[in-house]
Amino acid sequence: MLGKREVSIYGGQSLDDINREIAREAERLGIEVEFHQSNYEGELVTRIQEGWGRLEGIVLNAAAYTHYSIAIRDAIAAAQVPTVEVHISNIYKREPFRHISCIAAVCVGQICGLGPLGYRLALRALAGRAVPAQPPPGFAGPRGRKYLVFPGSGPGTDSGPDAPGREDPIHESLRDRARELGVGVEYVRSDRESAIVDTLRAASGSFEGIIIDGGVPVHGGDAVRSAIGAIPLPCIEVHAPNVHARDEAHPTSLIAPACVGVIGGFGGMSYTLALEALVGLTATERGSA
Repeated sequence: MLGKREVSIYGGQSLDDINREIAREAERLGIEVEFHQSNYEGELVTRIQEGWGRLEGIVLNAAAYTHYSIAIRDAIAAAQVPTVEVHISNIYKREPFRHISCIAAVCVGQICGLGPLGYRLALRALAGRAVPAQPPPGFAGPRGRKYLVFPGSGPGTDSGPDAPGREDPIHESLRDRARELGVGVEYVRSDRESAIVDTLRAASGSFEGIIIDGGVPVHGGDAVRSAIGAIPLPCIEVHAPNVHARDEAHPTSLIAPACVGVIGGFGGMSYTLALEALVGLTATERGSA
């Protein structure tokens, strides 16, 4: 029903359109892909189980089954094939029952809210590397474009665009990818919610988009969420680990509903995938302006 059903949420592309884009991405990555769509839960379970020992990875949009299918969850866990959960829409912006994913804990990661691009990002994550360095279609410089990054806890830059010798591998990899794409990234690290809010409020006009790690202090109040919602910049929440797979209860993210999407579970690649998504989103917006 893609392209016909709730176009304002799921977009105007058909399933065939999306599959063609995925196939082109797979060709660029040098991997093979198979496509399967079914409205039947049992058929999806069987297809996942058949991946045992045969597939290197699965990209799965379980649609409504995401929120209640223990059978699909058990199939993913039993098949032992790395699986990425993908949603075209940002499920955290929608009805409360859609905020719960039964399958997230047994997937390697989750990508939501980034439209059909989410499938291609998931493919890149499973392939273990980004696509060959090149700007996305429609990208038209100049090279002065910058993206603001709020990293999570751990080693890395304290603030500002340059801190030689102080970056951890995640941030170094993100800077390398930014150079390949012809854009800049600037890190701002702070443990104070008020400082994060002030930086967000001043971001318009200086940055094209924002990447914010869910590990920064965003769970205790809604000030950061309000600040994100008040600025005309796309923001993606990232997590290096799969927070849904933790033994302890995962605290609800207050900023996810204000972000365009969420990417988590892919280590440092969560950051680079978010940057690629933002560059693609902002290039599209500029091209249609």
